[in-house]
Amino acid sequence: GEEEEKKEEEEESKSPFALPDSAGAYPMWLLSLPWYAMFSVTVPDCSKEGKEGWYLVSFFMSVVWISAITYGMVDFAAAVGCMLDIPEVVMGTLVLAAGTSVPDALSSIAVAQNGQGDMAVANAVGSNVFDIFLGLGLPWLCVLPTRGGYEVVSTKQLWPSILILAGVLGVYYFSVALNGFKLINLHGYIFLSAYAVYVVYSIVLVWRLDIYDLKGSEAVAYNTTNTTALP
Repeated sequence: GEEEEKKEEEEESKSPFALPDSAGAYPMWLLSLPWYAMFSVTVPDCSKEGKEGWYLVSFFMSVVWISAITYGMVDFAAAVGCMLDIPEVVMGTLVLAAGTSVPDALSSIAVAQNGQGDMAVANAVGSNVFDIFLGLGLPWLCVLPTRGGYEVVSTKQLWPSILILAGVLGVYYFSVALNGFKLINLHGYIFLSAYAVYVVYSIVLVWRLDIYDLKGSEAVAYNTTNTTALP
C-alpha cells in the first residue's frame, strides 16, 4: 500500500523525464532530453525488477554509447584546437581527459554515496591503468598497421608528463597515508587545488609560453607524415 506508493513517487522523482522544479534547469533538461530518450530505449535499467539479468547488455550498450560520444568529442576537440591554435597535448590532457573521465567521476560519486569508498578509490586508480594499457594499446594495434606501422609523436613533454603522473600518485598516497588511510573533506580540497595548479601549468606554460616548443614539433610531425605518405 503506502510503501509501494512511496516507491513509485521516488521513481518518478528520479526519472530524467520528470519536469524540473526550477525554471533555470529547463535549458539543460531540454538539451539532455533526447539523450535520456535514447539511453532509456537502448540501455536496460538493471535496477528495476525483472531486468536484473540484463546487466551484460546494459554494460555493453553503455560502452557503445561512451565510445560513440567520445569519438565525436575527440573530433570536435581537435577541430576547436586547430582553430584556436591550441597544441594537441593541451587539448588531450585538459579537454579530452576531463571529458572522458566524467563517467568515472560520476560512478565514483555514486558508489561513494552508497558507502563503498574502496570501490570509488579503486575506480579512480583502475581507470588510469585501463586508459594507459588498453586506451593506448588497442588504438595502436588497430590503427598503426594502416599507417606504415608507426606514428611520429612529440616526446618533448614525455618526461614532464611522467613526472607529473608520479607526483600525482605521490600526493594521493602520502595525503591519505598521513591521515591513517581515511578520506576526509580536506583531501578533496587538496586534490582540487592540485588539479587547478595543473590546469594553470598546461594553459600558461605549455600552451601560451610553449616551453616545450610543441607547435614546432607538431609542424615537423605533420611534414614528416605527409612526406612518408607521398608515393
